[in-house]
Amino acid sequence: MKTYLVKHMVIAFIAVLFINGSKPMLVYSESKPPEPVALPQWENLEPIDAERLSKTEISGILNAPLQKGTNQVFCASYNLLVQELVQRFPSMQILRGENQTAELVDLEVHYGEVLADENKFVRAGFINATEIRELNKDLLSQFPEAKPFEFDHSYTLYSVVYFDKKLPWKVFFHGGMTVNFGTDETPVQAFGFNTFLPDFDVYRDMAKQVTVHYMDEEWKTNEIVLSLHPESGTDEVIIGMVNPHRTLRETYEYVLKRITDSESEYKFDYNSELKIPKINFNIIDEIPRSGSKPILVEVVDLDISGPLEGYVQVAMSLDERGASAYSRGQSGEKSKGISVIINKPFLVAFRELGSNVPYIAAWIENTELLIP
Repeated sequence: MKTYLVKHMVIAFIAVLFINGSKPMLVYSESKPPEPVALPQWENLEPIDAERLSKTEISGILNAPLQKGTNQVFCASYNLLVQELVQRFPSMQILRGENQTAELVDLEVHYGEVLADENKFVRAGFINATEIRELNKDLLSQFPEAKPFEFDHSYTLYSVVYFDKKLPWKVFFHGGMTVNFGTDETPVQAFGFNTFLPDFDVYRDMAKQVTVHYMDEEWKTNEIVLSLHPESGTDEVIIGMVNPHRTLRETYEYVLKRITDSESEYKFDYNSELKIPKINFNIIDEIPRSGSKPILVEVVDLDISGPLEGYVQVAMSLDERGASAYSRGQSGEKSKGISVIINKPFLVAFRELGSNVPYIAAWIENTELLIP
């Protein structure tokens, strides 16, 4: 993975002045921090297979139960992928593998409005050269940097989803920090600031991007709820350091309620600090998952049936430069293929249309009447 050098603002301590026995006054000089060269580079991370993650679960189920010691990742792409396929082919039904689909997606929940239309690309249809060419033409017109979708021609139907959100901060935070995370206090990379200096514009602008909605204590807190506001103005990153509830959804809704119920916001002042762990992952989840039986589907009115195969890729980054969220999914109904091989005794009959009686028929039991 390519490494980028991120320079930070340098605060040079000049002097400590004592005035009439009062508390010392710190005097600083400020140099403007250079802008980091790029947003978090999850693109440079080699995708890791979901099955290799022993402590992380990923799915399209927001109502997934939380398990102690296990990360739970939700991505709406799973739902969008399936919803688009079912909407395009409403007679589709699962013949086998319902239990596996239940682990991937909640078919009772629709996430059509989770992203604005201009921020997502979702499509389903038939696989042929013309349609796939138009599909990728439309994808690239909306997301010029996207990689085109590719399908094996043994597939009959397809469903795809794509979104890529780049969310830089208006003012970059400080990097090069660490925070001891979890009960074992494992050091992890972090961003934010160690000492808030409200007299400097760069700190004030930095702090404007953070809204602290709730804290149970101002130091050594057990619960903190805050939101970060990217330059886009249309997105936010919500962070809730809270006690987990039964499910991911319930925990998320609890954090939202804390935000709704907050009557005032906590303001940063001298000696304030902000430390947020950095995130940068790129996970690819195969459908069906390794070791699982095929998911067999049927489109009744088209007389199409076969295994459903594909993948969902989910990536997310969060650091001093900004945030990014990416997902790409692809699934296809692969034709079973049929083998018509007559290799046992059989009946052969010829009849005119409309007649119930054949004009010649034979039951072939051996090779005597067959061409050697």
